[in-house]
Amino acid sequence: MVPEFKAWLESLGRWINGLLRGVIAAGANTLLVLFADPEHFSPSVSGGLKHLGMIALWSGIAGAAFYLKANPTPWNGTDRRAVGSQPPKDSIGM
Repeated sequence: MVPEFKAWLESLGRWINGLLRGVIAAGANTLLVLFADPEHFSPSVSGGLKHLGMIALWSGIAGAAFYLKANPTPWNGTDRRAVGSQPPKDSIGM
């Protein structure tokens, strides 16, 4: 495998890992809401599970957005952690 492409794949793997961690960490807000206001968000309350799911969804979206703001995609050339962060042009058919 071309060393630059391998470095780019490693960079992409780190980026995806960080993105998933951001979504999971934001999803932890759902548990906080459940403990902060169990009267309205408990799964046993009518509509509580639906509200809890919406909070989990929007927290995950917000977590992903904050991660993307701090760590743009590695293929736009801003990832300086890996040498050759962009794939060679011939490896993706360009």
